[in-house]
Amino acid sequence: MSSKGQRGNCIYNRQWELNSKYKGWLTAFKADRKKALCKCCDRMIDISNMGESALKSHMKSERHKNNNRIEGEKAVTLSSFGFVSCRSGNSVDAVKAGTSQSQQQAVNMTIPPPPEDHVTPRSQPSLEGHVSKDNVLKAETLWTLKLITSHYSFNSSKDTSQLFSAMFPDSQIARQFACGERKAAYCCAFGLAEHFKKLLQNSVSGPFVVLFDESLNTKMQEKQMDVHVRFWNDQTNQVATRYFNSEFLGHGTADNLMDHFTKSVLESGLQAKNIIQVSMDGPSVNWKFYGELKKKVNTDYGTTLINIGSCGLHVVHNSFKRGMDATGWQVSSFLSSLYYLYKDAPARREDFVTISGSTLMPLKFVSHRWLENVPVCQRALVLWDNVADYVKATEDGRVTRPKNKSYEIVKERLKDPCFVAKLHFFKCIANQLQPFLAKYQTSKPMLPFLSDDLCMIIRSLMRRFIKSDILKDASDEQLVKIKVADQKIHVNHKKVDVGFASEKLKGTGNCKPSEKQVMEFRMESKTCLIQLLEKMLEKCPVTYSLVRHLSCLNPVKMASNKEACSEKFKKVLRLLVNAERVKEEECDTLLQQFAMFLDSIPVFGSERFANFQSAEDRVDTLFYECMANESYKSLLSVVKIILILSHGQATVERGFSVNKEVEVENLKEHTLVAERIVRDHVNSVGGVLKVELSKPLLLSVKMSRQRYEKYLDQERQKKKTEQERSKRKCVLEEIDEVKKKKKRIDAEIKTLNDTADELCTKAEATAKLTFVTQANALRRSAKDKLNDLVSLDKKLSSMLEKLKE
Repeated sequence: MSSKGQRGNCIYNRQWELNSKYKGWLTAFKADRKKALCKCCDRMIDISNMGESALKSHMKSERHKNNNRIEGEKAVTLSSFGFVSCRSGNSVDAVKAGTSQSQQQAVNMTIPPPPEDHVTPRSQPSLEGHVSKDNVLKAETLWTLKLITSHYSFNSSKDTSQLFSAMFPDSQIARQFACGERKAAYCCAFGLAEHFKKLLQNSVSGPFVVLFDESLNTKMQEKQMDVHVRFWNDQTNQVATRYFNSEFLGHGTADNLMDHFTKSVLESGLQAKNIIQVSMDGPSVNWKFYGELKKKVNTDYGTTLINIGSCGLHVVHNSFKRGMDATGWQVSSFLSSLYYLYKDAPARREDFVTISGSTLMPLKFVSHRWLENVPVCQRALVLWDNVADYVKATEDGRVTRPKNKSYEIVKERLKDPCFVAKLHFFKCIANQLQPFLAKYQTSKPMLPFLSDDLCMIIRSLMRRFIKSDILKDASDEQLVKIKVADQKIHVNHKKVDVGFASEKLKGTGNCKPSEKQVMEFRMESKTCLIQLLEKMLEKCPVTYSLVRHLSCLNPVKMASNKEACSEKFKKVLRLLVNAERVKEEECDTLLQQFAMFLDSIPVFGSERFANFQSAEDRVDTLFYECMANESYKSLLSVVKIILILSHGQATVERGFSVNKEVEVENLKEHTLVAERIVRDHVNSVGGVLKVELSKPLLLSVKMSRQRYEKYLDQERQKKKTEQERSKRKCVLEEIDEVKKKKKRIDAEIKTLNDTADELCTKAEATAKLTFVTQANALRRSAKDKLNDLVSLDKKLSSMLEKLKE
């Protein structure tokens, strides 16, 4: 096939491969005839414009010369001449231990071929023969894994073949190593990710939970919806939560979420009938989506989803935010302003240090992590007097007065005699809630402990302003039904517990608060608690019966209160029967096995259960070790279903941080998802060196080039189809325009002829020739338009023929 043609249309010529200049390193790029491939550099060469000149230009590059030299060295082995290393021809480098570079050059000489009896027999393997292709492939695979897990860009792999060859000159693997930026990219996307995702899909063989959440991808300027799966891993015999896929969307309506969820999960190859729960945070759009999804999976797959509410972590955090906003104190505004008053202001910071003598500076307030701002509030309290001295100095004119909004906000809050007490109250409540968030930001199964921990928080908050006799004998079920806004059950405002520090500081300072201000502070604190609890009780998972009864699997309670656990387990089974996860005829057997297990706790070790630490130990490991026998086979299967239920979105939220780490370069959606899959698998096995370089993995990496070329073909075909569709659309739009114009001209011709007829009739009646003249003029215009109509007919016929092609 000739390579000649117009500029931009040059194609690959197979005859080039016979040319001695190109032989050995040039080959065709199967996916595009306008490109060639250099096997030495693993690089595509665009020949569409320059043709063969592009090959000559590439051949002169330093990179190609170095790679070609290395390939030439690889071609000669020990068995050829019996020497350590050999160049083309008869020249050899006599390399000896300790010989300097100048000495090496001095001993280069022409050496005649050795006698035939000294030639290494052909049966003796060469040194390079010991280095199999699989060993090189393993090295390239490990390098790609390291590249991804360390957040290097693919461009970091550029020229690594020369680099490693120079670093390890005595290594045959380093000499054969060839993993440039493009190869690393397609090995990741079409080799490693394909294999790891298949392994994950094979692991999710039983019931599983889907977790999803969306966040903005700043690089792509799209919403990225990350999807994770939570399941029982039969290899580790533990609950595992793994990254599965990502979808990218613009609008985030319930219909959009449904479309992308269907594509990402229901049509992904996973058994949709095995989905037992969908975990998410609690915006209204998510609940609307959940309602539609529940109907869809019930209708299409005959399965019922278990609902235990939205993420408990989000509920607690948002409840605290709502409570603090209800006070009107604007603590967040003050803490943010205090930080930005001195941020990027060297002169202001110097003035502050000079006046106060303190080198400490305010910390940044994070608006979307209210409960993690306790150190920020504590720093503000430490610096309170220092900030007051600085503001006084600015007002006295000793230092320059800042002219910004942050200064005005800080100055205004300093005038409030109760604001220090308000900061202490903020810190007190946040400290009360923060341990819950820290404990439940884990992927371990925590649902058996969720109800107890949440009820303890709710009870302690209610105790601050609700009468003790209301709470004294209230069970967990009664606790969540208390109407906290009911004034009848509130204590007097003077008895509202605002925290020890707030009580102590209410009368300190030069400006003591008045009785009215103290009362207002207490009433506002009570408002904060009421709003916080109302929000928490409205959406908290503990309001769901299943969550409360799952405390029957709390090891401490199982060891201390067998009767209560048995009763709660019976209610759990009833709820699972309603959800069609357990058959009714199996319940008696399950209750019997559960009772037998409770009786056997002393055999397993009572201390092991009684001293169980939910923050440190794993309940799934405990139950598997104790139930992994035929006596508890049915019970263990139900326990597995319960333990894989998700208590929150911590794993998905952490994935957003991973997304930011992955965005070291502009990545396409497919590559970003591939990197996330690879990173997730490496983390799950414990690091790059613990990844099993199995034959299926290496085969997948080998096949990655073929899949990459197939992907390019598909993309080109898709682009071509899109262009044809766009072209057809333009032609159709033009045809519609011509038809409209034709219809309009037809109407105009009819109008002109009708008007001309009327004028002729009028001329006959009045015997005036002017009407005849006007009628003739109109008929001429109609005739001209008729010619235009003929032209339009021809144009329309031409366009219709074009459409058929």
